[in-house]
This record gives sequence, C-alpha cells and structure tokens, in this order.
Amino acid sequence: LIDVIRATTVIATALHRGALKVVPVADIEQALAFGQEGFLTAGERNSYKLEGFDFGNSPLEFCNPKVKGQCIAITTTNGTQALAKVPDGTDVVTGSWVNQQVLIRFLQNCHQDVLLLCSGLKFATCIEDTLFAGQIALELLKENFYHTSDSVSIAVSLAKQAQNNELEFILEHSPRLNSKYERLKGDIGYCLQKDIAPVIPRLVEGAFIAM
Repeated sequence: LIDVIRATTVIATALHRGALKVVPVADIEQALAFGQEGFLTAGERNSYKLEGFDFGNSPLEFCNPKVKGQCIAITTTNGTQALAKVPDGTDVVTGSWVNQQVLIRFLQNCHQDVLLLCSGLKFATCIEDTLFAGQIALELLKENFYHTSDSVSIAVSLAKQAQNNELEFILEHSPRLNSKYERLKGDIGYCLQKDIAPVIPRLVEGAFIAM
C-alpha cells in the first residue's frame, strides 16, 4: 500500500517512534469509536485535520514521545480508503520513502507476487505514489521479478525521468501539490526523506505493526 504524502509515511513514522499498532479505518465514526476505547486518533480529510482528533495526517506530529507505547486509529482521504478495497486475507505492508530500503529488501525476499497499490487521489492516479511505485518496481525487476502491466512500465518510466530529484519532479508535474506546497512544505519535505523510519508496517488482524 502506497500513499507517500502522507498516510503510509505517517504509519511508518508512528511505528518507528514506538507506537504499538496503527489501526486503519475508512470512516470517521470508526476512528472516534476507537478513541473511546483509549486509542489515540489521527484523522484527515482533503489534507486538513479532523475536529476532535488527537492528530491530523502530518508525519511531523508523530515525531514526539506521545506516541510511544500507544495504539493509534487513523482515517485519511486516500490511504485508508484504498486499503478498505483490498480483499480480506491479503498480506499487506506499507511503503514510503521513509522506509524504502527495508521495504525493497523485504519484497525481494517475500517469494510472492507483489501488487504495488497506489492510493492516489480519491481513487485517481497521482504523481507521487506512481513515482515511488516505479522506484520500487525498478529495484524488483533487477531480481527475479517480471511484469506484463502497462501501469508498471509507466511508473518505471517516471522513476527513470525523475532521477532521484523527487521534489522537483513532483512539483513540476502536480498542480495539486504545487497549490498546497507552502502549507504542506514541512510535511512534503519529511515525506521525501529516505530511510529515516526503517520499519515494515505489516497488517496483522486489522492493525499495522512493526516488523
């Protein structure tokens, strides 16, 4: 599952900072119900924090001791909505630049077919998730992986064009993020940092835990 700006970055950051688990839910009401059970709540719609929640969807909010030892319920505009469409029983991990290298190593050794599910923007394609997926695909294709999908070819082509200049490439190709950049500058800068939260968030019984 890929939602690099910002949900999968938040999940990796929270677990790396000591959260016990992160429960993704599609509905605001579900997240608030977890809050009544003692969970910290994280919620966002259209890039704004939800009223009554402990956190929004900024990874910077999770870089503090408050999350250590806590359970967190999270609902977002894109990432948790995409996850809700994944069939039960699917082995799910999350990917972002902050855990890129450990994710690549994990996938190279998983001995399974891999689907890179880009959350996108309200189920439409977005540049940042596709770019990240292309970078992962490039590394997997160096090993014993192959594909027959045009979408993989498109993502790989974007990754080659970007040449590790992610910020410039994203802002050049995304009017949406360009318009939000000043407001989300800190978050975007954090999300583009590589390997600063080297954990594998894996979905186990409805919650992401760190591997």
